[in-house]
Amino acid sequence: VYISLLLRCEISQNEAKNPALKSSFELCRPYLLEEIRLIKPKIIITLGEEAFMHLYPNLLSKGGFSSIRGSILKDDDRFIMPTFSPEWISKNPSFEENFIDDLKKIKGVI
Repeated sequence: VYISLLLRCEISQNEAKNPALKSSFELCRPYLLEEIRLIKPKIIITLGEEAFMHLYPNLLSKGGFSSIRGSILKDDDRFIMPTFSPEWISKNPSFEENFIDDLKKIKGVI
């Protein structure tokens, strides 16, 4: 298990609405992609729509994030599973069981 972040710098809640945030993601993206290349994970779990959208916009279907959340997608030589972010679950606890079910699907891949 290896945990990483899309954004390599800490952002306070006040900065979260800053328009420069999108450019920060783009600046950090090459570093994360290189990290992924070096580690060669078998499966990547993107926690939240934003993480998925920034990493794998090419895998987004016409139905949006909700139509692929919990699915195991194939990209090159790895699997990608988009699911809810822990922050989103804390604000929407009725979806916690869906989140747990998503994570249980990983056992079939590894």
